This record gives sequence, structure tokens and C-alpha cells, in this order.
Amino acid sequence: MDYESRLSLSRIQIREISKFARRLLEIKTIKFPVLKALERLIDKFSNNLYYCILPDDEFETNVMAELVPEGNDVYCIKIRETVYEKAVNGDRASLGFISHEMCHFILIHIFDAGPVLYKGENGLVYARSLKDKELPRYKSMEWQAMALCGEIMIPYEKCKNYTFKQIVSKTKSSDEQTRYFLKWVIKNEKLLI
Repeated sequence: MDYESRLSLSRIQIREISKFARRLLEIKTIKFPVLKALERLIDKFSNNLYYCILPDDEFETNVMAELVPEGNDVYCIKIRETVYEKAVNGDRASLGFISHEMCHFILIHIFDAGPVLYKGENGLVYARSLKDKELPRYKSMEWQAMALCGEIMIPYEKCKNYTFKQIVSKTKSSDEQTRYFLKWVIKNEKLLI
């Protein structure tokens, strides 16, 4: 499910947020150590964020992890047990799933890029993407979190001249993230020059 963000964010703005997030979490290496960064994020926002590892059968089929509001500006990152176990063992896709949910928290809690609310028939509801009304990327909460995750895990300035193998080796990002970075991020940046 995708929701409309209160903020319109460009790729360049998200890149700046990724630099801020790396400084906030004291990450100075090209590789983004997701599980260490998760612990640091929770330490810095202990009144607002925690995570729990739950059995796989408590998740919908395609949900690997999710950020769930618990009320009063408190959020929980719920992580599928097999995803967490794979992340501990270095599975790059699983690390990406967890990083993605951390990015949702950073965008919502620190940058106030939460969902747009409007008054519906049954009270306040979130504005979301529907089949006949797709959200533009810059307003999509999912696109913003995916873009931030990609920018955090594959720092543009350090990786823009790397090959696929170099990016995967140095960043431990997933194959899918790396392909996206090379096909869309690098390609579009070159068009702007």
C-alpha cells in the first residue's frame, strides 16, 4: 500500500537526507552496516522506535518487514523472523528490507514526511494511491523510502563510477538495488550534466 507524503522530495533532496542519516548514525564507511545502524537509530530515538522479530506466519505473504505506528509518535519495525536471521548472516536483500523500514522512520519522524490526512466519511483517513489515481514518485511514501534506502546503501558520490561487481562488493547492496542504481540513478544523473 502506498500513501501520499506530506513532503514532495526530489532524488537530490533524498540524497542530502541520506548524507544526514549517515552522519546521524555515525556511518563513515561505504558499506552501510544495517543491523548496527538499526541499533544506533533505536538508541538515538529510544522513546520513539523499537523493533521486534516475529514469526513468519504473522506477516502477509509479500511483507518482509514493516514500520507500524504504535501511537503517540512511537513506531515499531516488525521484522519477519527468517528475514532477520538472513540479515544476521549477511543476506543483502534482507538487509535492504530492514534498511527500507528504517528509512520510513527517518522520513516520517525526522523530516515529517508522513502520510497526508484528509477528512473522509468515517473521519480522518490517509490519502493513498488508487488504481485510477497513481501518485507521482516525488509524493509517494514508498518511492521516497526506496530512494532513501538506495542512497544510504549505495552512496552516489562514492559509487557513481563503479561497476556492478564493485558496488555489490563494496556496499553489500542487493543485486536489485545495484541494477536500479546503474540503470536509473546513474543514467538520469548523466542526463542532467
